[in-house]
Formats: sequence, structure tokens, C-alpha cells
Amino acid sequence: MQVLREVLRVKVGEEQEQDLWQRLKGLYQPLVSDVPGVFRELLELNGMPSGRGGELFMGKEEDILFYWISEARDSVEAGVIFTDTPPVERFEEFRSSIASVLDAWRWTPLSVLSRRFRLVAEESDPFPVAKGQLEAAKVLTAPECRELLGRVAANPGLMLSNFAGDRAEEYAGFVDGLVDKGLLEREFEVFDRDTNRELARFPTFEALQEAAERGFRSPFSNRLISEERIDQLLRPTPLGKRLAHRNLWLALSLAEALSHHGVSEKSLRWTLESDYQTVDLFAIYEGSVFMFEVQEAEVTPDKAFRFVSRASYYEPDAAFLVSPLTGGGEAEQVLKRSERDVPLALISDLSTLGDKISEVLTETSYESVQEILNRFDPMTRIDIARLVGEHLLGPEPEKKEDIDHLLNLDLELDLDGGAGGQQSLTLPGDGVGGDLDVPSLPDDFGGDLADLDLPASASSSASSDLDLDLDLDLDLDLDLDLDLDIGTSSDTLPTTDPVAAVPDLDDLDVPALDPTPTPIEVEEDLPEPDFGAAVEPEPVVPEFDEVPGPDD
Repeated sequence: MQVLREVLRVKVGEEQEQDLWQRLKGLYQPLVSDVPGVFRELLELNGMPSGRGGELFMGKEEDILFYWISEARDSVEAGVIFTDTPPVERFEEFRSSIASVLDAWRWTPLSVLSRRFRLVAEESDPFPVAKGQLEAAKVLTAPECRELLGRVAANPGLMLSNFAGDRAEEYAGFVDGLVDKGLLEREFEVFDRDTNRELARFPTFEALQEAAERGFRSPFSNRLISEERIDQLLRPTPLGKRLAHRNLWLALSLAEALSHHGVSEKSLRWTLESDYQTVDLFAIYEGSVFMFEVQEAEVTPDKAFRFVSRASYYEPDAAFLVSPLTGGGEAEQVLKRSERDVPLALISDLSTLGDKISEVLTETSYESVQEILNRFDPMTRIDIARLVGEHLLGPEPEKKEDIDHLLNLDLELDLDGGAGGQQSLTLPGDGVGGDLDVPSLPDDFGGDLADLDLPASASSSASSDLDLDLDLDLDLDLDLDLDLDIGTSSDTLPTTDPVAAVPDLDDLDVPALDPTPTPIEVEEDLPEPDFGAAVEPEPVVPEFDEVPGPDD
């Protein structure tokens, strides 16, 4: 599963958003607002505005198309989610439909606008790939060719015999490869075997053979020049001087391998440290940013740790350490123990590069698709309780002043006459659901309030003297400030005087007291206190000689 995304920079108003929704709804099947809309229709509710912020659509070939309006409403992101071949034409039709409504046509790849790409672009340069460099770098995969090119670049005019010694014939094949790729220039010199004097110099070996066939001989030994000692004089070409830098050939070989997987050389960028000790290559592929660090020398754990640090700084979608020498597996262990969110991998064979990129690309594409779908997750949720409540009780007030009016509604309590002459409490008010009738006194209360001998100020208005507490369960508690409990059923009010009900003191049965006084016991022969022998307290001596002043 992969995704293609592009961004259109344009201001989007609410009317334009609705026009865009109506246009795309007529061309594609919505996937996000479809289910909530059907549920609202079943409850006979007004349709909610669709396409708020974005929408997913089912394409004509079962591709998933989407658009998303940024929070600042200054850009529109469009994309397509597919599995096999990128639907370029269908995606172009979808983009054109959006652009025609918004009257803007300049689309930009999303990877160019990502934070990761901006960081790479600020701190890297376009990777220079001259004509013929990718093919020339292939010959440098042999360590003998790299060693020979480096020595010749450092010492122009080097004789092959001085470099190879007894292995001159073995190195002759490597020289041929470097010359064929345009990295070296050579001349064939003929030396007399006996005196080691230079006899002639030819630009090619064919020219030397032609001279021998014509009978050119040594003036010292009279032998044919083809029978004398022949050596090669080597000089580097401008391309050879460039590719003689360490790690550069490996970066070019990597670029050549990436080109076979759809990565254009124009999209490559690179950074390098002093003397090409570290070369980092960055590739933009299908909206993802990949980082490649090339090391032609053996990768030590220290180099692997530095690579992890650089990958954490740039934060690409994936980072690869490319080296023909992996260091016995220790460097790979450093990458595996790394607790970084960036996927890391070690590549020792460029032939496996395609598989590695495919694995990482599949993983990053899956994460991108998951991030896109998560945007629409809140839109697909249905608040069943709210919708059912709206179906039964009506829509909720949308204006703030209506909500404040309901919260600050002042309910007035009036004591009106009910049916049959029974007094009751009523709660008048619009929007409360009608008058609420509450009996003021129990049905079995047959007494008259005038018989209670209340004060005139209290008996003038019954409703003003009652302290009513209306709980959530609509229970009525009457408090007449006389500790009168009328919560229980009774036929008549008590009329007995509380003071008269207290018994007389003469009627109380109190036991008699014994009039005989209790004798007091006094202890005898107690010593008299000697006040003259009292010990005087010692005077208190101050801790300092002088009394401290206020300043001290």
C-alpha cells in the first residue's frame, strides 16, 4: 500500500469548501460522512454539513482518494492510496477537479514541503553527477583499481613497474579497465634491457607493435623494440583525479544502483566531511527521504555510532550504512541496539539495495497511510446518545444567549387554589414544560391555620411565611418556624398546653435526706512549718557587663 500526495497553496473559504464538497460528491462515493449521514436520516434529523475539513472517496478503480484542508485554511492536500501501479491519470483528474473549484493550479509534491526535506535541503548540496561518472565508478569496485588510481593521482607520471613490482602483468588488466573508463592515460616506453636506457615512447600498444613490424631495433643491442623491456607511464585524467577521492566512487555506484529503482540523479543531494572521510547521500523517493552513508573502509563500532548520531539529527524516513567491509558484525550490533525511531540498516552488497529500499518504502508508506486515515477517525464516530436525545427532545440551542437564559431562569413560586378548594403550589414559566402543581398540605390535614395563633405578620400571607425547599424528587418540606412537623398523617393538631403537661414538683417522689452531719477527720501531730529555714534563691548574674543599647 502506497500513497501519492501533493499540496495546493490557496485560501479556502467556507463557501468554496461547500462547493468543493458538492463537486467531488457528484464524482466519487464519500466514505467518511456517509455512515453518520444515513444514521441521521433514520432518526429524521436535519442533515449535518458534510466535507468539513476533508473527505475520503472511493475512486473509479477502487483507489482511495482524499483531500484535506489545513487548519489555517491556506492550503489543500490531495492524494491517492493505491496498492500496485500508481494511478497517475486518475490522480490527475482528481487534482484537476479540486483546482477548477478553487481556481488554483500550482501543485507541489508534499515531500518538498516536509520538515525533513527542508532540513536536508538547507544543509546539503545537489549531488554532482557528470556524464560518464556512474559507469566509471563501476570499475572502482575492485580494491586494486582504487589503490592504483589513488597512487597515480598522488604521483602523476608513475611507472607501473614502480607501483606493482613483480605483479606488473597482474595489474596490467586493472590498468586497461581504468583507461577504458577514462580515469587514466598511459604511454608505452621501451627500455634497453642491458643499459636500461629509454629507446622510444608510444601512445598506444598498437603503435609499438606497428613499429616493431617495420623493423625498429635498439641501437645498443640491435634487438627489435618488441623484444626490449616495455613499461607503462600512467597519468590521471580530470575524471580520475575526482574519483580518486575516498568514498566518492561508492557514492556514485550507489547513485547508479538507485537509478535502476526509479530514483533520479537530479533528486539526489549530499554532504561530505574533510577529505571525503564521510559522505552522506540523500534521496527523495515517492515522498520519502532516505539517507545513505558510504564508507569504503572497514566500518568500526565508532563509525557506526557516528552514523546513528547523524541519522538522528536529519531524521530521515530510513537510513542506510553502505560499506563493502562490515567489520565482523560489531557495527551491525550497534545499529540493532540503537533506540531510535529511524529505521537503520547495513548494506554490504549493492545488489540487495533494491530489496532494502522496498522494505523500508513499504513500511514508511504504511505509516503515511495510517497517519492519513487517523485524521478522519473523529469524523467517523457517531454520538448516539446526543443524536437520540436530539430526536426525542429536539435540537440543542446553538446560541450562547439561549443557553444563558435557561441557566439563569428565575422560577417564582405561587400558592394558588387547586381543584376542590385544596391549596397547592404552582411553578409558572414558559419553556418549563407547564405548571407544576404541588400540594401545600397533606390531604388529611383538617385544621385551620387561624387556630395556630400565629402572629399577624405571619398569618397575613401564607405563601410568604412558608420556607419551601423543592428538591430534585419534587418533595415538599414545610417549615413554619414553630418546629411543627406535619410530615405524618393526623386528623387534628395537638391543642394541649405544653406547660400544663409538666408534672407538679409536689407530685415528684424524692427520697428523704439524713439530717445527721458527717464528722470531719483531722490528722494530729503534724510538724509546724519552719519559715526561718527557707533557702534564699541565688541572685541572677547577667551574661554581659554592659546593658546593650538599641543599636546592638
